[in-house]
Amino acid sequence: MEGLGVGFLLTRPKISLQVKDLILLEIFPDNGNFYSLVYSLKKKVIMRIAFLLIVLSINSLSYAQEDERISTMDFVQILNDNREEALFYYQNNWKILRESAMQKGYIQSYQLLEAPADDDASFQLILMTTYPDKGQYDLREDHFRELIKEQGELKLMNDKKPGEFRKTLFSKEMVKHWD
Repeated sequence: MEGLGVGFLLTRPKISLQVKDLILLEIFPDNGNFYSLVYSLKKKVIMRIAFLLIVLSINSLSYAQEDERISTMDFVQILNDNREEALFYYQNNWKILRESAMQKGYIQSYQLLEAPADDDASFQLILMTTYPDKGQYDLREDHFRELIKEQGELKLMNDKKPGEFRKTLFSKEMVKHWD
C-alpha cells in the first residue's frame, strides 16, 4: 500500500471513502430510510486494514490499564544532629515493620532515602511505603497496628525518644504511580 492517501468524498446522493484510486466504501440512500453498501476492495487490502485495526485496539487496551499501586511519603527532619539515632530508629523499627508487611503481602515495597537539607527543604529523610492497591492502602493502619504488637517495644539508641531526634515535616498520602 505505497503512497496511501485517504480521502472522504461527501457528494449527494452518495458518500464514499477512498484510499488512493480504490473505492473502499460507498453509501447510497435507498428509499429514503435505508442504505445499500457497495464494497470494492481487494482481499489483501481488507486483511491489512483489519490487522492494523486489531493492533491499534490491543495497543490502546494496554494504555487503558491503570497502575493500582499507591504510596505514602513522609519527609522527616533530623533534629539536633541526631543522625545516628534517627537512622538506628528507622532501620531497627520502621524497616523491620515494612519487611514483615512485605512478607504478609500488605505492602509491595518500601524505601528509606537520605537527602541533604537545604534552604528550600529542611528534611533529610524520605520514607516511602508502596501498597499494591487501594484495598491494602485502606487497611494500612490495621495491618501496622498488628505488626507493631508482634514486634514489641521500640528499639532506641541512647535512650532517646523519637520526638528528640526526628520530626515529620509533612506527609503525602494517596500518591499514585504512573507506569
